[in-house]
Amino acid sequence: MKQKQLTITFLTFCVAAFSGIKAASAASFSVIADGLYNAGGLSFSPDGNLYVTEAGIGGSGACVPPASGQGDSLCYGTSGAVTKIENGKTERILTGLPSLALPDGTGAAGPRDIKFDATGKPYVLIGYGADPTFRDRNLGDTDLGKIIAPDFNTSSWKSVADLANYELANNPDGGDVGSNPLGFAIDGNKLVAVDAGANNLLSVNTDASNLQSIVAFPQDILTNPVFPPSGTPSNEPAQVPSQGEVVRSQFASQPVPSSVTKGHDGAYYISQFTGFPFPEGGAKIYRVGADGKPTVFADGFYPTHRLGI
Repeated sequence: MKQKQLTITFLTFCVAAFSGIKAASAASFSVIADGLYNAGGLSFSPDGNLYVTEAGIGGSGACVPPASGQGDSLCYGTSGAVTKIENGKTERILTGLPSLALPDGTGAAGPRDIKFDATGKPYVLIGYGADPTFRDRNLGDTDLGKIIAPDFNTSSWKSVADLANYELANNPDGGDVGSNPLGFAIDGNKLVAVDAGANNLLSVNTDASNLQSIVAFPQDILTNPVFPPSGTPSNEPAQVPSQGEVVRSQFASQPVPSSVTKGHDGAYYISQFTGFPFPEGGAKIYRVGADGKPTVFADGFYPTHRLGI
């Protein structure tokens, strides 16, 4: 199995200005950790140390179909981890977390994000990336698609919220059933998470009560969309037009939320990854205020798929 290793770098931008004309930006990088397996979110704890989630590389366990229904299955393992970086030293302080990945170890879903509350208590969000119908049926008792509260001293954890099961039971956006939690924020005694598979923003109390949907995000209707050429590799292969097929003048695209943070105004700000066919300049940042309604705060961003990231 191919093990995908990643590095974490610190990036410093230095931008100078002279006579009102901006100079070229300079960037410096320094590696602070390497050998990480599909690194995801990172967060500083109150003690000043940096913690990083690793989604892992899956494993040789049972498998589930991919979200698109086409391509290789995603197979289970316990290669997910949380790594601590302290004074230049790297240590995996929590291992054995669930991981789901393609046979070569890429495309992994597992520990995606980590946050600490005001008391220093950690919470970890674990992704999934498939139809939650298959999770319990195929994989058994696993914490994929959940938020957990780990105890680094005992190398154990407790489930706080089952986001994948919420999608299975409620499907707030009324579309295809799927769950892939990607990021979350802590707002007082609430955990606020985005589920890219469910296309949903959710909240749950830190005591595991009152899991609920805040809002589901709308589809985009593209006019005269530009599709990739026939035969182009895609995570939505069924939607790539075949040769000679008449291309529709309008196309419903399903962008998905990818991360969330709370603004100084008390509202939640949600970044978006555009849906197929990934229109240039089509990505947005949504603002969700106290009324629970999503409004576009900023737009014109380019999807990372088109940028080759």
